[in-house]
Amino acid sequence: MGGEATGGEYADFEIIRGGDLQEETFERMDYAGKVLHSMDMKLDQSLQLQHAMLGKQDQSLKLQHTMLDKQDQMLEKQDRMLDKQDQSLQLQHMMLEKQDQSLQIGIETKEEITGLRKDTGKYLDDEFKEIKKELASIKGALARAGIQV
Repeated sequence: MGGEATGGEYADFEIIRGGDLQEETFERMDYAGKVLHSMDMKLDQSLQLQHAMLGKQDQSLKLQHTMLDKQDQMLEKQDRMLDKQDQSLQLQHMMLEKQDQSLQIGIETKEEITGLRKDTGKYLDDEFKEIKKELASIKGALARAGIQV
């Protein structure tokens, strides 16, 4: 121990987890909860942005009505409108990408939670089997000692 690594001494390695599987399972569940909370916050931000965009669209409609009344200024204002619409489309595209990312995170979180449930269920089943074996052994020892249970 303590020497330089040669790179060829070991073909593989094994991760050794902590001794308490239940604690590690609950740590995973805590992490999943944090991810869900983060998704919720991002969804709220997305909804606020959509609301702001609707307000901008309402302003845009009012501006179009004014431009019809003033034909001399119409071309200049239409050019500005087209620029704003381009920005709006870019923003909508970005929002769709964020929503896709949120959906993917949701899918991954669901899969992780499903895995955690399976892991926890198997762990509890194994623990209960072990407890039942130990109780049977204790009952047998008590019976052999003449103690009625």
